[in-house]
Amino acid sequence: MTNTKKSNKELARRINDEVWSKGNFELLCEYFSEDFVVHTSASPEPVRGRDGFKANVERVRTALPDVELVTRHLFSNGNMVANHWTMKGTHQGPFMGIDATGNEVEFPGMTIIKIEHDMIVEAWTIFDLLGVMKQLGVTPELEEATTE
Repeated sequence: MTNTKKSNKELARRINDEVWSKGNFELLCEYFSEDFVVHTSASPEPVRGRDGFKANVERVRTALPDVELVTRHLFSNGNMVANHWTMKGTHQGPFMGIDATGNEVEFPGMTIIKIEHDMIVEAWTIFDLLGVMKQLGVTPELEEATTE
């Protein structure tokens, strides 16, 4: 694979389509460096290495076995790709300490990936965790503010 803007964006799209949505972990060795690091809003510590990333994806796929990660927008600038996505699925397994609810969830997120020598070396991911928790029914309803 040549390191061009188009191929960098296609690499990001394939990760969404193949790894997240289909669980095709064979691509990890092809697309991720051995010392890959992902920083995520869902974890205080970075996820390190291919095995750490695989374990993270497996946790999500266990919680949401019908998970689909849909690419909304991709922007590339040099070796960086910004990926705006939506994840959806049915909560059928444990997720962040929450037993299966059977609720369907759908939430947006964004990932920025850094690519060096045709391999993903680092990523930063944020997503609407509060929205997920609300859809799972585990957050209290907030009262509307009054101006009295």
